[in-house]
Amino acid sequence: MSELPIGQRVSESSGRSNSGSVLQNPSIAVKEFSTGRSLFRFSFGFLIVATCALAVWPFLPRRFEATSIIILRAADETGVQNHSAALRQLLDDGAVQSELDMIGSLPLSAEVTERLALANDPEFKRTAPSSVPTSSGVLSSIYASFVPPQSAPTVADTVREVQSHVIVNRDRRSYTVRIGYWSKDPVKAARMADMLTTVYLERQITHKKEILTRQSDASRSRVLALANQLDALRVDLDQLKTGSADPSPGGRLAILENERAVMTRELDAARAKLADAIDRSNSALPDAEFVSVAVPPVSPIFPNPVLMAIATFLAASLAGLAWAAPEFLARASHNAASTGTHKTV
Repeated sequence: MSELPIGQRVSESSGRSNSGSVLQNPSIAVKEFSTGRSLFRFSFGFLIVATCALAVWPFLPRRFEATSIIILRAADETGVQNHSAALRQLLDDGAVQSELDMIGSLPLSAEVTERLALANDPEFKRTAPSSVPTSSGVLSSIYASFVPPQSAPTVADTVREVQSHVIVNRDRRSYTVRIGYWSKDPVKAARMADMLTTVYLERQITHKKEILTRQSDASRSRVLALANQLDALRVDLDQLKTGSADPSPGGRLAILENERAVMTRELDAARAKLADAIDRSNSALPDAEFVSVAVPPVSPIFPNPVLMAIATFLAASLAGLAWAAPEFLARASHNAASTGTHKTV
């Protein structure tokens, strides 16, 4: 028999040893097969959850928030005239909180509802209660015992629903306040935010004008009273001048002359106060500075795309692990059994 070359004998011997090792240790093939099945099951579970999340995404309810920015200022009845002077005046937290409560109050939301005609908006209008079945008296009594009676929706219910959408946020401990609404429609949310800001500032001006109007009325009444008294005093002076020739300083004529001079000064002061109140009423400004209008948001606050992607990835990973868990457990038990067999041998 002819001898084979050394290289060919070495290759044949190595091939026989490799095939023999696979036949003697079948766990290698089982390990490769189990790993492939585990990866397949994990990928299948991951894709199922990811596909479901993508399918549900277009049907999730959207929440868009739009806010405008104002800065509260301390001022008198006429409003802030000097920006640097307003910065030197401080508002305490109680005053700021009172303004925040006013912004989120029901009357302002009612004004927004009326101006934007939101009473018939499907997003805020409550649906009418379902009617009680009248086909059978027994069914009607059972239905009435379990379902409380509901009144028909009113405008007040719509206003309360609009108020539940209001947003009032104060930036840290500053005087900067973000006010607005959240809605399913970004354009509607921006319109409502701008309208709320307009209503709030107009309400401040109206309140100032009411105060100044009361002051003007009081000053006008004072002017009329002083004018009547001064007219009566002049009549007395004219009568006294024609009927008496007593020029002494302590006489009646001198006393009335002094009273007329004092009353004339009071009348001039009252007229000046009335003119000042009218001027301040005409130039009244709100106690807040309108910084920026609301802009329709591009992305919704809920559902957040980034958070949704992270949550979907985590849920899909957990689903993939749960789907591949039987393969991992079977592989672990097989490895444990193989290890025990080798130790026994």
